[in-house]
Amino acid sequence: MPEQGILNVSVMAASCNDDPENEYPACHVHQQDWGVPVRLVEGGADRLPLVLAGMDAQAP
Repeated sequence: MPEQGILNVSVMAASCNDDPENEYPACHVHQQDWGVPVRLVEGGADRLPLVLAGMDAQAP
């Protein structure tokens, strides 16, 4: 029987505007919680993209 369970991930990150023309750049805090059902099977996916604030650096 395959191993299965729930992967719980909590992330908090901050980003700031990087405009040298702006004397007072704005910063934003992003927070996301995921509860992802996981089942380990041979030949299954080797990547689980969890997108925070619309960003996925490895998206095709």
